[in-house]
Amino acid sequence: MQAAPKVLIVGPNLTMQYIHTLCDFVPGAVNRVESTHLVAAGKGVNVMRALNNLNIPAELLLFSGGSAHSLMRDLMSEEGLESIIVPMEAQLRVTNTILCGEQVTEIIGQSPVISLEEEAKYLEILESLLKAHNWSAVIFTGTSPETTETVTIYEKILEKMRHLSCPVIVDSSRPCLRFTIPEPNWLLKINWDEFAQIFQVENKAQTQRKDHLRNSSWTRLLITDGSKPAYMKWGDEICDATPQKLDKIINPIGAGDVCCAAFTQAMIEGKTPLQCLQWSLHVASLSCQSMVPGGFDLQSERIFP
Repeated sequence: MQAAPKVLIVGPNLTMQYIHTLCDFVPGAVNRVESTHLVAAGKGVNVMRALNNLNIPAELLLFSGGSAHSLMRDLMSEEGLESIIVPMEAQLRVTNTILCGEQVTEIIGQSPVISLEEEAKYLEILESLLKAHNWSAVIFTGTSPETTETVTIYEKILEKMRHLSCPVIVDSSRPCLRFTIPEPNWLLKINWDEFAQIFQVENKAQTQRKDHLRNSSWTRLLITDGSKPAYMKWGDEICDATPQKLDKIINPIGAGDVCCAAFTQAMIEGKTPLQCLQWSLHVASLSCQSMVPGGFDLQSERIFP
């Protein structure tokens, strides 16, 4: 029996993430944590973790290196996060998330710099993966280690995806996306602040949002805004949906990555675009009740609402 097609996650930037909980946080003072969780993270890992929780087989292509490489590899292995690692000499990015009551503070370390040889190796492996497998979907997500070249690795990755017939989900906020000519099977999934920055939209009023989507060159767009309504453009149709309200939020970091994963799951399972939107917001809301980015427990809620 042939194995079911997998989702390929192109999420180059692995992150070493510390999650600290405090009863009180005072900038400029000595703050002592109540608890600390260390997890492998970054948007690609968060999406992978979410797909695992949704029972969708996936592989993740990423960079890793430096002194923390073995630890992150072991942490991902313990979770069953199947990854293809391209070595780099630079140290991994370190992110600290501080949870204090309902306040979330995130301190994101600098992205590592890769060599042209390391970039070329990543692109070579990506191209071979795209040619060798029949992927159910491809997700390109997050920031990436950069070189000093004018043409970024983001643009090079997108060019390699042009021949794909499966759904391609782009969850990134790079400036080059403003001038990217998307393929009909591509979906751009970002938040409203990122959309406004990339496409230089000054008026983000609720009444104008559908017009902004309608005027975009992207035929498929999903734009989220935290707990506020999300808007989606799918061809000539524009629709919106509102995430469910939660009594308690533990950690909202990674909810957008869960939204991306759940939307992909729904597309693979043949749901309508509106059902995909509603389901992705539902699962993303649930993930805010998990300490770990991309984590959640659907329990008996595996049917679509």
